[in-house]
Amino acid sequence: MEWNQSFTPKVFEKLVSEKRTACTGYAYLIKEMANLAGFESEIVNGYGRTPTLILNENDPPNHSWNTVKLDGKWYLCDATWSAGRIMLDVEGPRFEPDYDDVYFLPNPELFAKNHYPLEPELSLLEGLPALSDFMKAPVIYKEAFSNSIMPKSAEKMHIDSRRNKMVTFGLKTTLDIAPGELGLIINNGGRDLEVKPKINLLEPGKIRMEYVFNRTGLYDAHIVFNGEKIATYVVKVRRN
Repeated sequence: MEWNQSFTPKVFEKLVSEKRTACTGYAYLIKEMANLAGFESEIVNGYGRTPTLILNENDPPNHSWNTVKLDGKWYLCDATWSAGRIMLDVEGPRFEPDYDDVYFLPNPELFAKNHYPLEPELSLLEGLPALSDFMKAPVIYKEAFSNSIMPKSAEKMHIDSRRNKMVTFGLKTTLDIAPGELGLIINNGGRDLEVKPKINLLEPGKIRMEYVFNRTGLYDAHIVFNGEKIATYVVKVRRN
């Protein structure tokens, strides 16, 4: 807390003088602009998981975002992740603008797949999973937000299976999805291979994907929608 109190003014000074900032500065801007426009907004501190940043329980909180109250209802937003991405090149990391509003006013249940607040009530959910479960969950991509598709199962990223045994993935969506739009890309040894899982439309909004791994090994299993990655699991297939 002492470090944060001494560091935050430096973040804001850099924000004003150089137009550069981290997530703390983005969250501060959202709060101030919302307040100036007559809306309530709060800064939320917690954990953010990305495809290239896998956390464990010993890691300190690493991200900040906001809640905003509109017409009497609270919503979530992450201006940092909506602004662009950090790219690595020979001269070091650089920011590449790529505005996308998928992290503004998202479904709180989906948002909680890669955002975990230190104060559970700021998730806007009645029940927030344990932090340990959040850390072990599958990787979720922003395309899950833009396509309104939420992975529901398996709940853990690492799946232990047996050869010739069916592995099941459950999805929840608000879209009217055709089975042919969903797919599975598996990677074993650095090569992507698109396979055709069995797709079951259980009921409106609920989908089950099934695939049988017939060889032992360690696989990255990417759930894709129209070629875009939605979520990633790691499947370890053992001998029977």
